[in-house]
Amino acid sequence: MFLRLERRRAQILWDAGGWRRRAACRMTGSDLFFPVGERDEAAVAQTAAAKQVCARCRVRLHCLTYALVANPEDGIWGGLSPSERRALRRARRARHQSRIAQGEDAAAAVAVHAARPTAR
Repeated sequence: MFLRLERRRAQILWDAGGWRRRAACRMTGSDLFFPVGERDEAAVAQTAAAKQVCARCRVRLHCLTYALVANPEDGIWGGLSPSERRALRRARRARHQSRIAQGEDAAAAVAVHAARPTAR
């Protein structure tokens, strides 16, 4: 069910607002954004060139949001490589887990405080 919802959300983001028509990459060959590998010299240079296009794109955030939801395995999306998007997802998950833990700690503190006898 969750995967189906994520696919639907990705489709909505793909279609929303016509952002792709305003993308800076629209007039650039798509091959630039799909280097083979990430570490060899040619791939590094190609990735840097693709990121330069992304840097001047006015819909970069839309593109990145789509990529974070749709999770394409390859390509430069929103100015980030696949490994950079994975790292961003991990960091976001960690922050979310931290907030949950802090919320649980806060709830526990409230419960402890509420259980204390009041002085009269």
